Amino acid sequence: MKANIHFNHYQYQGEQNLVQDIHDEIIQILGVNVSYLPKEHFDYDLIMGSDDDQRFNKAYLIEMMMDQIDDYVGDELLGKFGLQIEETISLIVSQRRFDETKIPERQRPHEGDIIYLPTDGRLYTITYVDYQAPGFLQAGIFPNYRLSCELYTPSHEQIQTEIKHIDEADQEVYSLDIPIDDIVGRFATNEKVIGQTSGFIADVKKFFPRKKVLSVNHLNGLFEPEEIIIGQTSQAQAKVTQMIQHVDNKSVENVKLETNKEFRDQGDALIDWDPTNPLA
Repeated sequence: MKANIHFNHYQYQGEQNLVQDIHDEIIQILGVNVSYLPKEHFDYDLIMGSDDDQRFNKAYLIEMMMDQIDDYVGDELLGKFGLQIEETISLIVSQRRFDETKIPERQRPHEGDIIYLPTDGRLYTITYVDYQAPGFLQAGIFPNYRLSCELYTPSHEQIQTEIKHIDEADQEVYSLDIPIDDIVGRFATNEKVIGQTSGFIADVKKFFPRKKVLSVNHLNGLFEPEEIIIGQTSQAQAKVTQMIQHVDNKSVENVKLETNKEFRDQGDALIDWDPTNPLA
């Protein structure tokens, strides 16, 4: 028997709008406002398929709902750097609301874009976009996107949205705060600074002129005290006032998680490292 011709379940615009309204309302009630950061390419290599100049300069506010609310999902893997715990989440966003946000060059969410989640103050990278679930063809439409995301790992990308809590979420664990004096000019974010005595190079993370502190990362060596450092873009100059070690700038959270010293102490207790007897 054929379906009843008096009922239209898949092509009625009024019912489709109703279904979309219901999904939008559920997300707005149960969800939170997140910031969507589209990735911008400035030096994309069509042959190699890579870009050494990737930036996140804009943030768009949109509501999303957590697909799971009890815990992170992901596997625990034993890799060459020890135990690696994946922290992944799934977010649901309305297709209509995403279109209304009018993100440039985005007909849908893209893999590689970043989402700032205010509930934990962290950044997540979109790894997969599922446009067929949840709500498979209700009234003949796909009302939502499901975004599979993993915790963002800082790399060479630049995040400069001019929104303080988003930009600060990208702080690297091993950034170095260098006390400086005799400042001439103003250092620019992400420019390279070179020590005139040591020749070491670093990238400017943040410049604090009132505190007389220059926060840098990607440092290939430690600047010497009384050394003059010069910004390659701004041509700003300053004198390093004292030697600062990397270990002094680790975050409290990172120090708590460190196990290097524990492994070394356990190894020394189990093995007799006698240089005169390799079989000891």
